[in-house]
Amino acid sequence: MTTQEDAQVISSIMNHGPNYRELARELANDHRTLQQNTMRFCVEFIRAMKENAMYERTDARNEAACELAAHLWYVIEDNPQIAALPHV
Repeated sequence: MTTQEDAQVISSIMNHGPNYRELARELANDHRTLQQNTMRFCVEFIRAMKENAMYERTDARNEAACELAAHLWYVIEDNPQIAALPHV
């Protein structure tokens, strides 16, 4: 699958409004290497959403998410050792 196809799958899942807490718990109980990979994705998604906020690619539908991402990014940026997420 291409990156665009992967994104479409994730977007489709989010479009159906899953129970986010249950989905997160399931992923948190996945294989430990996959947990690390999922967290890598989350960090990169936070970075991308922070960039949306920086470049004013927001409206009422994503403004709160972009603002939250910008705040979370400061934590990540100020603590690079916790966001290193090594491949083990």
